[in-house]
Amino acid sequence: MKSIGWHLPSRADGQDCQEIASNTFESGWAGEFQMPQREARDWLTALRGTHADLREDDRLHLSIVPPSYGRIDSVDVDIRWEGEVRAVVTFKTYNG
Repeated sequence: MKSIGWHLPSRADGQDCQEIASNTFESGWAGEFQMPQREARDWLTALRGTHADLREDDRLHLSIVPPSYGRIDSVDVDIRWEGEVRAVVTFKTYNG
């Protein structure tokens, strides 16, 4: 996330990130971490980007185009509730 100008929440844990490769787009990144559920919405809406589409039901979802950070063209962030106090955040970046 640092490569696109974002920072993990201060109380994030269980971080995992790996490079993904595809014939459809240049390599990108996928990752997951956990954070306190009560902090998830504020963290998500504070992410820097030029366009955001926030959906909400039993989860939060954001599709965002970050401002000129390397070759990252778009990022999908999904947050699902795990119990009553934890949120699981997954993200994928897409390049060109």
